[in-house]
Amino acid sequence: MQNQEKYLEREQNSKINTKILAGKVRIPNLKAFLATLKSVASNYDGVVVQALNANLVAGEEHLKSAVQKAVRAEKSGRNLTSDLGLEVLLYAAGRRQIGRALEIGVSASEREGDEKSVAVVIFDAVREGEGKRKKELDLEAVAAEVKRKTGLEEEAVLELNEAKRERIKKFFGVTEAELRAVGEGKGEGKGEGEGKGEGEGKGEGKGEGKGKGEEKLGKLVLERVALLEVLK
Repeated sequence: MQNQEKYLEREQNSKINTKILAGKVRIPNLKAFLATLKSVASNYDGVVVQALNANLVAGEEHLKSAVQKAVRAEKSGRNLTSDLGLEVLLYAAGRRQIGRALEIGVSASEREGDEKSVAVVIFDAVREGEGKRKKELDLEAVAAEVKRKTGLEEEAVLELNEAKRERIKKFFGVTEAELRAVGEGKGEGKGEGEGKGEGEGKGEGKGEGKGKGEEKLGKLVLERVALLEVLK
């Protein structure tokens, strides 16, 4: 875990200019929706706009980590695809197979009027570390255009609830044993063990889930994202 924290700290020190929109949107036609995002991105040099299924996203750090790794892979020539947005999907899903990675992408509304929970990540793929742009691009303007042209309404869809937690666990193959193991050796394990007989064990999955549980699940998802670099 120490090595992972050092790795994450190193990533944070080389931040890419990123903006994340999360909310609800109607997607009657998936191709048209994706074409709209591509059209918006084309108006801004070096900007990539990628939409994901917010129900499988474990918070903003999950998306930022996927962006960092996708951009780094492209710059080093280790990318799996020629499309940077698709590369982000591969890392966000922690999968090499494009077909399986697309499961974390967006899908069309099943019925007319139905809204989908989406996370749209917008990032500047040009500026990072190359001095091509002296000033960071204002991604707020890009985000405003995305909202205007798609009708996306921002909502707190990245927050975890029990149903979403279970979906993420299933998608990434996270077990309860892994969740319990995260943080052990730092004093957390002792407190949980002492309280099990007093009823703390009952709330381990739910009561702890909103605070420490969310953090633990997020860390395990980040491990899945990082693992894709190792498997290349």
